[in-house]
Amino acid sequence: MSNGDQNPYPQKLRVLINRQGHLSVTSTPLPPLSLSSLSLSHFPLVLSQLPPSIDHPTSEMGWRILVSPVPVSPSLYTRHKTTERSVYEEARSFIPKSGSKPEHPYNLLSEVLIVNQDNEVMEGSITTPYFWRHGRWVTPPASAGGNMGTTRRYALDAGLCVEELVMKNSIIDGEAIWLSNGARGWGWGKIEMPRSDMHET
Repeated sequence: MSNGDQNPYPQKLRVLINRQGHLSVTSTPLPPLSLSSLSLSHFPLVLSQLPPSIDHPTSEMGWRILVSPVPVSPSLYTRHKTTERSVYEEARSFIPKSGSKPEHPYNLLSEVLIVNQDNEVMEGSITTPYFWRHGRWVTPPASAGGNMGTTRRYALDAGLCVEELVMKNSIIDGEAIWLSNGARGWGWGKIEMPRSDMHET
């Protein structure tokens, strides 16, 4: 969906209804994406290969991925998708803004990894992350406290990845990983670690 000449980007619609029956509809711009990235047949192709490396970049724009400096206590609001988004909004507040418009491509393609108080990666603020570890793709386990998204569930059921703890200090600056989101499909991105965290042990 696009909004004519006013907004050339696809839009994600969010429809909410409360207990009193009041209905609200909001829209959020999405980065341009191909329909193939949303196809189930595309998933095995994605996780059967390594993402583009920093030594062999691709012309396709990837996600800019940061790590939230604020540890999060897992709760029902992180394990289930609800309208209580303060944890995720706080994490995304650390994204440096590019340009003057929120729909700037680098703002739409920016993600923040959320870490719990034990320095375990829980999830992304709007995506499920997949890390290349020990010759296979892994995604944070349910025990880390993150949301169990639909694309994550499919990847696990299809045997494309396994659950494994991913510690914050195992993440490398410039590391390329895959991300998935039910409305945005699959995409790759590169980690940008703060200089103070690059040698954390």
